[in-house]
Amino acid sequence: MLALFAILQAVTKLTSNGLDYLGRAHSRALVKGLTAILNVGLNVLLIPTMGVVGAAIATIITYSMYTLANVYIIHQEFSLRVGFLARRLAAICAITSVMAIVVFAVTDYITSIPSLLLAVALGVAVWAVLSVATGLLDIADVRSNLQHS
Repeated sequence: MLALFAILQAVTKLTSNGLDYLGRAHSRALVKGLTAILNVGLNVLLIPTMGVVGAAIATIITYSMYTLANVYIIHQEFSLRVGFLARRLAAICAITSVMAIVVFAVTDYITSIPSLLLAVALGVAVWAVLSVATGLLDIADVRSNLQHS
């Protein structure tokens, strides 16, 4: 859930300021208000039965709606390449899923700080190999950006 929220927040950070700059702050504020009210309602429904997990689910649902609305409004302004973005998102989700499965498979072997660090390194290695293999990560671009930093 936390990873999904982080992705949603990254997208929202990119779109929110852009909407304000484009003069669509009113639309964004309206959507934010509506999703905040819905979040309160879902919390009232889910927290008594599910506790903290219910609150997390309510937040993910409403923040997803807010993020999608922001992307839709940006799309109205710029005509985003939806197919390209959907393919990229699918590849990112697939890579993340494979990485999570691999790390989950070794969690029983984490018994110390060194074994934890190895599990993390394994996750990073799986992510890196799959990201490069699918073309989502270009080593030359990474090198170039590191040299200019």
